[in-house]
Amino acid sequence: MSSVGRQQENIAEKLRGVHVLIVDDNQDLCRSIGMFLEGHDMHVDTVFHAARAREMLKSGGHDLIILDIMMQDVDGLIERAG
Repeated sequence: MSSVGRQQENIAEKLRGVHVLIVDDNQDLCRSIGMFLEGHDMHVDTVFHAARAREMLKSGGHDLIILDIMMQDVDGLIERAG
């Protein structure tokens, strides 16, 4: 196996079981990203509104957040700072 192949396997192993929160008002995009990540053995939550994301973040438990920075109900960069 090439070194690139070994690196990809190492990355995939490290990401296995990671809990991801996807926040985007584009529901189709959320679902597509979620399906891709789940196919790599990650746990995925998707939300389509910033208010729901805030609720989920209070409970903790997410290792990674994928956040749309230009949502209709909030600016993701400002939200992150708050």
